[in-house]
Amino acid sequence: MSRPKVFVSRGVHPSVLARLGQVCDTSSWPGPDRCPANVLERKGVEADAVLGTDRWTATMLDKATRLRLIALTSVGFDMVDVSAATARGILVTNTPDVLTETVADLTFALILAVARRVCETERWLRAGQWHTPGVSPMGRDVHHAILGVVGLGRIGAAVAERARGFQMRVLYTDFVRRESLEQQ
Repeated sequence: MSRPKVFVSRGVHPSVLARLGQVCDTSSWPGPDRCPANVLERKGVEADAVLGTDRWTATMLDKATRLRLIALTSVGFDMVDVSAATARGILVTNTPDVLTETVADLTFALILAVARRVCETERWLRAGQWHTPGVSPMGRDVHHAILGVVGLGRIGAAVAERARGFQMRVLYTDFVRRESLEQQ
């Protein structure tokens, strides 16, 4: 029995390729950029599985008759025509919750940057204006402020949790639960 053929269309850690190579025949897109659709389509015809974050249309799936698995290295399924894949017996997987903490960290970093006017202050300092008399662009405090969160899903809840460390009052709206409350 031949080994499954897997095409990796997005850069992954060499250890991932090595591990896949133990059980599959692998090939991968070498570039740092997204794999072009024409290459993906050609490799999809030869592959039993693909690993990446690429767009798969019904037309592309029609040509990939061997394909049985699209393993997305992203949170959502929006890159794949899931109905078309399901109709062709192709399993589509994703990596839920892989970026929740990372996105929440970045969101809170941006909250701090905007409130404290970090970019403007950095430019002010580099321009040598710090020794000029006048008001500095230091922004406003975040601690004890009010934070509004629209959507209290995984990421919204993680951002709200970070706000607790700044003793912020958190107001939120959750469209799924259809509620607007204050987090205690």
